[in-house]
Amino acid sequence: MKNRILTVLLVVGALQICVVDWAYAGQGQATAARGDTGSIRLRVTDPAGARVAARVRLLNVATGYERRVQVEESGELLVEGLPPGRYRLFAERQGFSGQVVLVEVRSRLQVADPVILPIVFQVGRLTFDVEVVASAPLPGGELESWESAPPVSVSGQEEIRASQSLSLADFLDRRLGGVNLNEIQGNPYQADLNYRGYTASPLLGTPQGISVYFDGVRINQPFGDIVSWDLIPQQVIAEVSMLPGSNPMFGLNTLGGALVIRTKDGQNNPGTAVGIGGGSFGRLTGDLEHGGSTRSGFHWYLASSLFFENGWRTDSPSNIRQFFGKLGWQRGRTTIGLTLGYANNAMIGNG
Repeated sequence: MKNRILTVLLVVGALQICVVDWAYAGQGQATAARGDTGSIRLRVTDPAGARVAARVRLLNVATGYERRVQVEESGELLVEGLPPGRYRLFAERQGFSGQVVLVEVRSRLQVADPVILPIVFQVGRLTFDVEVVASAPLPGGELESWESAPPVSVSGQEEIRASQSLSLADFLDRRLGGVNLNEIQGNPYQADLNYRGYTASPLLGTPQGISVYFDGVRINQPFGDIVSWDLIPQQVIAEVSMLPGSNPMFGLNTLGGALVIRTKDGQNNPGTAVGIGGGSFGRLTGDLEHGGSTRSGFHWYLASSLFFENGWRTDSPSNIRQFFGKLGWQRGRTTIGLTLGYANNAMIGNG
């Protein structure tokens, strides 16, 4: 018997809550139906007094009744049929600070004329999204060369092949503006590269001012920041970029610029190529490269380069033996790679 009485009481309580909610929800409609409503005349202007458009939301503080209206470019709108009470008015316009106003709305039975509410917008704070983009030594960045403030020089493998240069330093001297070589040692692989007054040299003790990155790895020697040009096989270069200017992002002694090198891979350079050459002073050169890939995303690239020369001076031979290998796997946006470089060189530069 107690359980039945409790159930009846719960049902009656639920009915009472529903009736109260229905009464509040229908208050606005019931008030409008019997004519006991009020109105507001909105006048919206900017700080200079000119009429402007705006979005306005009216919220009855007591009942939660809400009305949304749009004020057109005329800047004036008559809002009718509002249940009496205190309203919180929210006005918005792009480029201006939002306005919040409290207004009392009375019924037409009490006040014949509508409430005139002036709304004056104030200029809001200007906000900007500033995106700072810097050049990175890693290949595959999203920054194009024309988007960089300094004059970036970019050369591809076709230009390197057509130049018929002996080393990377020799190619930069032929193709890039502002670059010149000093072959004080009398050896093509031991030249001092000067770029706008800054030097990348294999000679210890020379003030260094250029950083060199090979597939994102800095190859300046730890002691003295020297650059060994004979350790960089020219035939494996897919792209080389010279980024001028002092940038601490590239590390110490990046005073004049950074030289960024991206190497070939089996996906973009498939096939096999062999080259043999010779010249004066007992010069003999040989190049071999091979690349390939599979459908599963696995790719490989191998290259070897030989350079032998007696030198134009007495007792100035050069023996260059370079090997480069790259293994990798790529699928979607995932890339895994392993790069190996080996050099066994003997150079005598008498200077």
